[in-house]
Amino acid sequence: MEHEEAVTGDFCDRYLLGQLSEAEREEFEAHFLQCPACAEELRTSAAFIEAWRAVVRDRPRRCRWIGRVVLWWWRLEAWWREKR
Repeated sequence: MEHEEAVTGDFCDRYLLGQLSEAEREEFEAHFLQCPACAEELRTSAAFIEAWRAVVRDRPRRCRWIGRVVLWWWRLEAWWREKR
C-alpha cells in the first residue's frame, strides 16, 4: 500500500473503527509499520477516540453536539495538514 492510498482511503480512521475487510486490515498494518506518518496518525487518532469515549461516558447528552463539532474540526485540521 502506498501512503497516498492510505490517506485518501481514510484507512487510519476505518482501521480504528473496525471498518476494514481482513485483507485491507492486513495491508494497512503492514503499511503503518513502515510509515512513520501513518503510525503517528494512528497513535493520535486512537488517543483522541479514547479520550472522547471517556468524555461521552461521563456526559452523554451534553456531548452529542460537541462531538460533531470536534470531529468536524479534527478532520478539517487533518485535511489542512495534508494540503501543506
